[in-house]
Amino acid sequence: MHAMDPTLQGLFAEPLRDLGRDDARLRGIFTPESQWGAAKKGVSAQFLENAAEYHKRYDSVEWFRILIGRMIGPAPGARFILDIGSGSGNSVIPLLDLYPAAFVVATDISPQMLVILRDFLETKPRYRGRYGLVCMDAGNDPFNPGAFQMAVGAAVLHHIVDPRRVLAACASALAPGGVALFLEPFELGHGVLRIAYRRILAEAKHRKVRAAGFEMLQRMLVDHEARLRDKSDPIFDVLDDKWYFTRTFFENATAGAEWDECRVEAINGNLTPMVDQARVELRLGMGLDESALPPWAWEMIREQEASFSRDARTDLIFEGAVLLRRSSRAAPRPPGERRAGWWWNPAESGRGFFLDFGPGGARAACCAYDERGEPAWSLADAGALDLSGPAAVVRLALASSSVRLEPQHAGLPAGEGTGWWIEDDGAPATSIVVEALGNRAMAALLGRDGWALLIGERQGQGFEGDWLRFTGGQTLSGPYRAPRTPVPLGHGRLTWAGADCLVAVLPDGRRQLYRRLGDDETAPQNLRSTENCAS
Repeated sequence: MHAMDPTLQGLFAEPLRDLGRDDARLRGIFTPESQWGAAKKGVSAQFLENAAEYHKRYDSVEWFRILIGRMIGPAPGARFILDIGSGSGNSVIPLLDLYPAAFVVATDISPQMLVILRDFLETKPRYRGRYGLVCMDAGNDPFNPGAFQMAVGAAVLHHIVDPRRVLAACASALAPGGVALFLEPFELGHGVLRIAYRRILAEAKHRKVRAAGFEMLQRMLVDHEARLRDKSDPIFDVLDDKWYFTRTFFENATAGAEWDECRVEAINGNLTPMVDQARVELRLGMGLDESALPPWAWEMIREQEASFSRDARTDLIFEGAVLLRRSSRAAPRPPGERRAGWWWNPAESGRGFFLDFGPGGARAACCAYDERGEPAWSLADAGALDLSGPAAVVRLALASSSVRLEPQHAGLPAGEGTGWWIEDDGAPATSIVVEALGNRAMAALLGRDGWALLIGERQGQGFEGDWLRFTGGQTLSGPYRAPRTPVPLGHGRLTWAGADCLVAVLPDGRRQLYRRLGDDETAPQNLRSTENCAS
């Protein structure tokens, strides 16, 4: 084992453990205590058992050195830098070179990739004492609030099912005024190139000709279609590349009080971006050069490319740099704070838990599914919730086991509408749990027939969206299973009339008034499902 660098531990809000305690090959690679032994969901063998092969194929240190230097430039105030999804060091090495006064924390979900990085860094005396290696899920937030002045994620977000969690954790980790840089693939440029690929494959079929590169074009069409699917699809448990992004995605994900600036720039050229990208895909995908496609195929790509001016080719973003600046007005999340909202176990995301914390103790609504796959929910009170661990961890006792929970939206500001709301009636038919998150809200309608979910976007003084019924997901204590594609039940709206009155439009179109559930009250027993949350 390696001795813990006190600088590294000082950046984290919970203890770090050396993975070398269980496997000597992983010496010097640490993990937050709350993530010790956690399942690595959504990451394939490409980054784990086959990490060495991935490292050989994707060596982009010099390219990232240029991009980081161009997009961020000098940063004399950056004492601590967080690198997200470090892999074998494509962005870590440039950060250590460009900012020689900074301490860089390299994080990745794959310990095998970090081993490759460790072995390289240990051969360079100039880096000694200036880095820490941490194996962790990028969507978690184990850091001390505001600990870093800079964060970089080079080609990491498109591998993650819910990149909004990563952006939220990044916001929490950054000090006010800090900058974050993400380098990611974008949908528009790739989508236009895919049109050319379809034309080429149709022409090849018409001509009855074959070429080595045609298989690669077909692969890229399948890949593009897969990335556009709803991210609840179980296919993303095995797919490495999950997203093509849009400018709108980042603008919406960073709206609100957490970020002051969101700037998106193309990092591909504007002369022949489609031809350049096709060459890259042939090389990376199958190790082929330009000769793998016939001349007429390249002419079709150039013809489509010529339909756009140079300015428009710049707008056809293939690879984009996203520069974010943490709000100078944002106050870091106080350490040790637990707040009401949605909690989950990311390794078993087929169920959700709304936790409420008040002077009267903690309580939870457990939204899961019965054995038939129908949505079912139940209640847990303070006796079933263990709050003795780190602030980012709660353990919920079940009938025969326990589940480790963490905040689903760590780092995002909780709005005033967050809480547990109940019909002000002697025999209420429903209650609603709401987490307000800047320009979004995530709410569940709890009733005798199960639960429905609303993910609302801000409209005026409230939030609007469709009530959705999910089926087929995980039982409260059974093995993981992903829910099926949800069915819309009807349009919903949540607005507030004062601090203690919620007005909700329900799936059937009715308008219903709710009051905030008091700290000294118990959630209505007549709404309980048949499955008990408590042990």
